[in-house]
Amino acid sequence: MGPWDIEIDPPLGSSLVAQLIPIVLPPGGISMGNIVLPVGVAVTGTTVDVGGSSVAEVDLDFIISATSTEIPTVHDNADGNGDFSVQVETDTYDIEFRPPFITGLAPRVLLLVVVQSDTDLGQVVLEPGFAITGVVTSSGTPVEGAMVSLNDSATGVPVYTFGDDTDGLGMYGIRQVSGTYDVTFTPPPGSGLSTLVRPSEALFSDITIDVDLGPGGTPPPGLDFFGCVVIGSDVGIGWINGAADYDSIQVFRDGVQVATLPGDSNEYNEFGMIDGTYFYQVIPIRNGLAAVPSECTVVVSNSTVPAPVLNLVCTASGADVDLVWQNADPDYDAIEIGRDGLVVAILAGSLTAFNDPSLADGTYLYTVIAIRAGLPSTEEQCLVTVSAGPPVIIFVRGDSNNDSTVNLADAIYILAYLFVSGSAPPCFDALDPNDSGSIDVADAVFLLAFLFSGGDQPPPPFPTAGTDPTPDGLPCP
Repeated sequence: MGPWDIEIDPPLGSSLVAQLIPIVLPPGGISMGNIVLPVGVAVTGTTVDVGGSSVAEVDLDFIISATSTEIPTVHDNADGNGDFSVQVETDTYDIEFRPPFITGLAPRVLLLVVVQSDTDLGQVVLEPGFAITGVVTSSGTPVEGAMVSLNDSATGVPVYTFGDDTDGLGMYGIRQVSGTYDVTFTPPPGSGLSTLVRPSEALFSDITIDVDLGPGGTPPPGLDFFGCVVIGSDVGIGWINGAADYDSIQVFRDGVQVATLPGDSNEYNEFGMIDGTYFYQVIPIRNGLAAVPSECTVVVSNSTVPAPVLNLVCTASGADVDLVWQNADPDYDAIEIGRDGLVVAILAGSLTAFNDPSLADGTYLYTVIAIRAGLPSTEEQCLVTVSAGPPVIIFVRGDSNNDSTVNLADAIYILAYLFVSGSAPPCFDALDPNDSGSIDVADAVFLLAFLFSGGDQPPPPFPTAGTDPTPDGLPCP
């Protein structure tokens, strides 16, 4: 659906620049991949009044001078001390300063500011401004969305303002420095109202200008016998015109205008639409006035539900579970893996195996669902039990100090542990070379006899590491 604009804003204090990215959002969503924000340069300064006092919360807007395009900016308000720092890409800008209305200050524009590196504007002085407020009506009814603009009466040059459109009550409020201005009230498009100009308004104190734009025109009648059909991936819309003198007919899809047709048109078609739900509006226009929209919602669905995967097998190996299967269709978009009702992985549609590691002992129900064009297959299931058992303990009997060698140091280690408060051994079972199930002086004597007088060698595991074939109560963590 769409199109949409997505604004990506870097965090406060970053040197990166915000980006505005246009997208068209298809049914089922879209992956935008990696988004790289460019490193910008800082435009800094302080907003003050004519007395040099700082002005807080002044909003800054940056307009590319060559194209009159406003760029997205973030963290672009002056702080409590009037200081501002805004990251932008290098270019030439018209920079607009918009103080809060309550300050009594007029907005200001710095034209053609060349920004090729970090740029300090110093103190930006905002002059006192006088307010022009009022209400715009049509035969006494408030007009929302009317624009109020100023031109210098002597030169005709437009003067920058903001907050210059009327609200739902028809009210507006702008400020500008003292002077004489032509004040223009432009009604919203499609209202049928005429623009009104109040020339040579003297602004040397706060003034109120209420205007009535008169009665609006009569909107044209709407369409008759309106209908929408879907054939495969094509959408057809047809109607009979309710009047013979439409100037044009506008077509909107999901709130975005997609066509302007001649006024005598009676059909509109779109071909090759992707699967999804679409909302259409068709609106006749005459003398700038819009008829009541004719509307319909259609569903385009060419995709079939994918076949489920085949021959699903689940096996446990220790604490891991492995799933393998065969893909019944060659064009899955994704494979969804579930465990006990929770999705644990979304895989590429071409894959045919999944490993689920390090599970606790227990029984698990796995599901595998193929997805294509946003449509899921029926699920395939398998039940598997994980029973990893206790950890396997590996040691060398008699290697008391765990240095991988059985020698005199190991006998000394046993005696130190028994009689001089030696440190706890890495593996208690290794300090039992005679495999008696306890650690005592006989173990040191046994080991010395083996090393120096031809005594018996320690029982297994010896001389290589292994498990204890005669488990006892001695721990070997």
